[in-house]
Amino acid sequence: MGILQDVASGNATESTIFEALVDWMRKNQEYSLVFPKLLKHIDLYLVDEELVDMLFKPTELIDRTLLQVLLKEQQEKANKVQKFVNQNVINGTDDIRVIEGYKHWLELSDELLFSSTRQNNVVVDLKQQCVLNCLKLNLRYVASYIISVSKNTRDWECVVDHLKYNCSGPQVLYFKERAFRFICIHCSSSIDNIEVLYSTNIFEIDPNTTLIVPSENVVPTEMLFRWDSNTVGCLISGIPVINTHVVHMIGNQRCIIYQFFQPYVIESVKVLLNDTCSYYIAISTNKNCWTSVFEEENVTGWRIATFKKQPVMFIKIVGTKAPSKCFKLYKLECPAT
Repeated sequence: MGILQDVASGNATESTIFEALVDWMRKNQEYSLVFPKLLKHIDLYLVDEELVDMLFKPTELIDRTLLQVLLKEQQEKANKVQKFVNQNVINGTDDIRVIEGYKHWLELSDELLFSSTRQNNVVVDLKQQCVLNCLKLNLRYVASYIISVSKNTRDWECVVDHLKYNCSGPQVLYFKERAFRFICIHCSSSIDNIEVLYSTNIFEIDPNTTLIVPSENVVPTEMLFRWDSNTVGCLISGIPVINTHVVHMIGNQRCIIYQFFQPYVIESVKVLLNDTCSYYIAISTNKNCWTSVFEEENVTGWRIATFKKQPVMFIKIVGTKAPSKCFKLYKLECPAT
């Protein structure tokens, strides 16, 4: 029964399950009549080619013609591609296998949690080929990561590269649509709330960085000082005033900083200042190295800052002159719309 469970739903690669099954078949040849039925539970086209010979050496366990027929049937089935328009492919534990890493069902929160191997990999098998262009997940800890996809676990293609960025919380990722079955997430953080779908949302991807280039404002109307799964970032510096604006006192390196949970490629920022003041804007991908991109003196109202398009995770607004030495920011938009 153990090997049957592995064949049906084991969290292992197809080649690993195949090797275990063939080993069992050689030790139990009195059950040779059921060998073809057992092999139907394995996607043989995913098995490493050199391993297939295990069925015939040193002795033949199954007829070669029968194997070829089974391979053809499975390949034809695999070539049928599904398209889940604005629908998550993963609706429960039965929809996927985790062939590298671990999955845990958290009953209290009704969530599926994924944890990686020592190599920081989680490999998810969707059990079918799908045309997809969007992946959503939640990082439990601050981490960088890279996501690759594959049709067969042999040929992998990177679709999201965030290795240079310390991301956190909810991640909404878009990429050029393609058909695949396997997802490899290289990440040190535990992950939950994975969604994979074909999205009809209009989006732009920077080809050099694989980062999203937002066309609409991604900063919430109400700038929060707490993490929220429904937003893309939060304020990490400044003093909130009754949810209407954020302030900082002039001098002593004080400032207002907004952090995105994931990097974006942007080229503009829009701010609302109700008082006449002077300020400058700096951006960063790591909060250590800052690039000053815009400054103005003695201005008020809506202000638009434009600069060279580049990756951004942190926006810093620093007031240098303001009434009563208190710089007030009433609204922040990114990109400017």
